[in-house]
Amino acid sequence: MFPWLLMLCHGSGNLDTDGCCHVAGRPCPLRWKIVAGRIIEGPDLIDRGTVDAYINSLIQSRAGRDRAKAQVQGVTYVCRAAVEVLAADAKLLTDRAGFESAWNAHPSYVALVRPEWAKIEQSLGLASGAYQCSTWRGTAVAQCCFAEDQASNTSKTAALSTQAVTVRQAGGV
Repeated sequence: MFPWLLMLCHGSGNLDTDGCCHVAGRPCPLRWKIVAGRIIEGPDLIDRGTVDAYINSLIQSRAGRDRAKAQVQGVTYVCRAAVEVLAADAKLLTDRAGFESAWNAHPSYVALVRPEWAKIEQSLGLASGAYQCSTWRGTAVAQCCFAEDQASNTSKTAALSTQAVTVRQAGGV
């Protein structure tokens, strides 16, 4: 009925692999895992404090903080770079191409994540940019939630804010 749901990442991850967002065999340095209202970041599981306090420390504008909090509401895993670009520009909530471009250009993504994707692309003989977190779809259920069936995705998105679902509808957050 809604084929985009098959590409929707609800951010709940997969219990077998400790969720979404792995780079070079470890949790991504930009991955936020939200546990009991606290943000745990990266492969070293750094406790950044409560969701509200950490987002408030990162994002200056109230509207940006509100957008960021909407993106993390109801999820277990999310990318800090994706949250920050959505917080910075409200237009990206309904502009998937612009969102992907901003995410791919985020300074932390460029410095910490993109080099790992580039190594994989090169080893496989793929064009530069073939692999990006913003467009990753996954190939198996164990890779986050990308390959889950429509009913699973639909039920797991029920807890998300409308903003969070809107930006995920094109796949990949």
